[in-house]
Amino acid sequence: MNQNLNSILVVGSTGLVSGETMKLLCKSVPGKSLIISATRGFKKEEIKINHKTIRNIRGFDATNPYNWEEIIKLYKPSTIAIISNCRHFLALHKVISKEEYINYSPRVILVGTTGVYSPTQKYSNLYKEIESLFFSSNLYNPVLIRPSLIYGDKNDQNMNKVISFIKKYKFWPLLCNGRGDFQPVYYKNVSEIINKAILMTDKCGAYNVTGKTCINYIDMASCIFKSLDIPIRLIRIPDIISYIIAYIMEFFMKNNSPISVEQINRLIENKCFDHSMSIKDFEYSPLSFEEGIKLQVKSSI
Repeated sequence: MNQNLNSILVVGSTGLVSGETMKLLCKSVPGKSLIISATRGFKKEEIKINHKTIRNIRGFDATNPYNWEEIIKLYKPSTIAIISNCRHFLALHKVISKEEYINYSPRVILVGTTGVYSPTQKYSNLYKEIESLFFSSNLYNPVLIRPSLIYGDKNDQNMNKVISFIKKYKFWPLLCNGRGDFQPVYYKNVSEIINKAILMTDKCGAYNVTGKTCINYIDMASCIFKSLDIPIRLIRIPDIISYIIAYIMEFFMKNNSPISVEQINRLIENKCFDHSMSIKDFEYSPLSFEEGIKLQVKSSI
């Protein structure tokens, strides 16, 4: 067995993507591998998934370097998958940068975001800093996975809001006339890539994990209407009206506003990115949005 699969620590293992990743890992990792699941609370217990025993640590605060140091001292995981939030790598880095860990070089799989490409520097700069730190750290064959907007289940907080709105009101408002291209990715496709990245220990680098094809917001809404078997009713809102609405809502509702001027700016960005490296190294084959959204609508009924 490859030494990098002796013990695998998965941080943030109860979310949509991470929960599916745990199921895949339990089917695919060698029988002698120790899988450690770290989530918020500090209580140790064992759980079973697909007849595989998981060492489950609750109460783990991934923003706290002390928690990272405790778990490293206890288990010395050879592979660490950070699925919770790429910002959590900052706390891990503080620990493994200490002189006492100079000989500890784990393999880290970090789930980042295609938001790193955003021209809005206020949004993207932190992700750029994290990526730079990640690849300059003392890690063995690090892998960075950049998913685009993730959807695909009734618990998804992105697309499910759109589905619920269309089901209730039977129309959809297209801010900025529906301009802006993006590549939403089905959550199981992201989990498949993470699982492969953990198992294929020779892989190293940054990988975009995006949907099968680029779509715009008109395409998105039309697919949802069709999946719900509801006549398509789209209300196009011009740019200037969209910005005025966002400004007024921000002014009066402050942090409770459902839309902001910054979100409008990001809405019209081109958020389509090449995933050919994922195809080449991991035989990545994502679902089309039409297929994925049908599965999500079915799960929400």
